[in-house]
Amino acid sequence: MINIKKYMKVGILIMAITMSMAGLTGCKIAKDKIENKIEDNLKAELGEEFNVFRLQGSNFDTEYQAYVSPVSNPEIRFSVNADKNGKLKDFQKSSYYSAKVWNDLAQEIIKGFDENEIEVFCKASAGKVTTKATSLDTTVNDYIEMNPDCQFGLDVILNESDAKNKQILSKIVSVLEKQNEIYPGICIYGKFYFYEEEWYLKTKEFMKSTVHPSSTVLEQNHLKYSLLNGIKDNKVNESVEEMLKSLEENNAAK
Repeated sequence: MINIKKYMKVGILIMAITMSMAGLTGCKIAKDKIENKIEDNLKAELGEEFNVFRLQGSNFDTEYQAYVSPVSNPEIRFSVNADKNGKLKDFQKSSYYSAKVWNDLAQEIIKGFDENEIEVFCKASAGKVTTKATSLDTTVNDYIEMNPDCQFGLDVILNESDAKNKQILSKIVSVLEKQNEIYPGICIYGKFYFYEEEWYLKTKEFMKSTVHPSSTVLEQNHLKYSLLNGIKDNKVNESVEEMLKSLEENNAAK
């Protein structure tokens, strides 16, 4: 005798799975449409092509925050807000221009480490800013002159093998000193994170997928060591010996 209830249950389950998959497909189509609208609106505002690489919805998906980058330079990343139709909200062109300045500084620092044969990935941002970047031609030097009290924040990730190596730490100091030579009086607060190879690569991908990396995530990604160093009043904050001491203390605290 055929068990009708059994087949009914199977049918209901299949229907539920089908409806769920259709719902997910519908959500993806809707989000793709919103991303396209945001990209079109950014092109209208800024005159070039942009890519939405991450979209987050809130308030029952009636508001969105999109992480975007120009197609011409994917390293430059900033966020914009949009409504449920992809219309930009409270958009300011300076968001793009400032992100370009921060990326320029980050790339200069990465180049400094490359010249010292140290692999790093770096992101920069700035606080205490009163005047925002006014165009894509705004340089780091222009930005500092407009904001003499500006404090750049750096997140730098390195391989674990670079930690507690006096030669490497000395090179970190020299890279910071070089920035002070280029931009006398620059203020930099840098946090340096050291990971084993696997988590260095994973953390690098995480940093590429966001605009302002969460310090909580950076600290939870199987972090081995970390230290703070930077420039203030034309002087690097910590010497190599002080950095070694910081690494020892941070490691002992774990």
